[in-house]
Amino acid sequence: MQFNAEVDSYRNDMIRDTCSLIHIPSVYTPSDKAGEPFGHGIRQALDFCLQRAAEMGFRTVNLDGYCGYAEYGEGSSCVMAMSHLDIVDPGSGWTHEPYGADIENGRIYGRGALDNKGPAMALLYALKAIKDTGISLGRPVRIFFGTDEEGGDGSNIIDMYRDVQVYLEKEKMPLMGFTVESVFPAVYAEKGLLFLRFSSPVPLSSGKVQLVSLNGGESINTAAGKCTLTLKAEDPQEVSRRLEAYADAHDMALQIHTFDDLIVVDVIGHSQHSGFGVPQENANLSALELLGETGLFEPDVSQDWQHFHSAFADQYGRGLGIEQEDTFSGRLTTVPGILRCDGRSLQVLMDVRYPVTCNYEQMIEKLQKRAAGRNGRLEVLNHLQPLYYSPKDHFVIRTLMNAYREITGDEEHEPVTLGGSTYAKAIPNIIPFGPLLPGREPVAHVADEYVYTRDLVLMSRIYAKALYDLSNE
Repeated sequence: MQFNAEVDSYRNDMIRDTCSLIHIPSVYTPSDKAGEPFGHGIRQALDFCLQRAAEMGFRTVNLDGYCGYAEYGEGSSCVMAMSHLDIVDPGSGWTHEPYGADIENGRIYGRGALDNKGPAMALLYALKAIKDTGISLGRPVRIFFGTDEEGGDGSNIIDMYRDVQVYLEKEKMPLMGFTVESVFPAVYAEKGLLFLRFSSPVPLSSGKVQLVSLNGGESINTAAGKCTLTLKAEDPQEVSRRLEAYADAHDMALQIHTFDDLIVVDVIGHSQHSGFGVPQENANLSALELLGETGLFEPDVSQDWQHFHSAFADQYGRGLGIEQEDTFSGRLTTVPGILRCDGRSLQVLMDVRYPVTCNYEQMIEKLQKRAAGRNGRLEVLNHLQPLYYSPKDHFVIRTLMNAYREITGDEEHEPVTLGGSTYAKAIPNIIPFGPLLPGREPVAHVADEYVYTRDLVLMSRIYAKALYDLSNE
């Protein structure tokens, strides 16, 4: 059974509500206030969704601000579709207001448009389409509104999916379902996720140029769109000329400003979420390259910076001695998302996505030895194990693929593996399912994030079909 006509009739309302949700700055902020464990903005976004769901006639539940859900149907075991309302910090480089929800050329621009506020609204209107037909379901359906998918501040291992932890403490495990924070048509394997902090003393220059600070990136799981170097030099103009010459020869984008004996260098890259493949222009890597290759420091100091660059530059782990791959999920990837240096010590916060068959303990042992060899320290901040389901035999994947193909007519694309990490790792029989359609640009976590309005409608059509089919499986 399809619900296309019902979904299509909600198009304007779906776009309106997506824009309203984007207007809410639901970035994690520390909070001790009851009912706002992840900050006021996230609680506002949760309240908005639950209010809209209640107005549609659904039963709604708010679990102390950690998460909430809308439910339709009766029964003891439910189907659950999962979304999240927390977003990463907008960062820099936008040409649209991050919370403006500008609509231009069929796109809604704003942080969270694709990840994950637009899909959350598509889910809610999919369930409304089912309800408004008056048709009965074989089992109840819940739309889960999460608030901690992005991992809070990423400071330690318990920071992953605290919203789901609370849900599972207070509610019964869903029978099956899907999460809308990945790609279509469906994902049958996710690489393991590892967030690391590498700390090391840095070489000190006693020459004519000294490093004052290094500050790059805003999110551990996103390639840096900008990294700022601050240098102190006896001849700032000469240093600026040398940096510009190297950048021109190596196709780097720099913005250089001088203030007396200080030089502030903004190295410009391109933000890209690490779950969607290897980024090509990480400003953090370019900054390390500049420190090692431009001859600004004494030879031994430059050599040390070259070592740092070579360790992280190969984003398949070769420089760290952990390169590997398998036939299920492909190659290991690394992204140094955040660099911080005060001129004396360097911190690199790095995202590692490792293959399904990887030996985790051996990989960590290699990294620990590598860090110790540089008088450094390696810390595991977060770790989620890989996910794997048989793409042809798993009953939820079969049902989702049938729904996708019936609505889109796409018989070409098969279930895929992905480096991304989703709620599917937290609950059994939850399959990553959309929202990114084949051929669309992966714009999660980047400046000028957007979602096509026509894609919102299409994904809502797909989700309505999938929810109905799963509820009657």
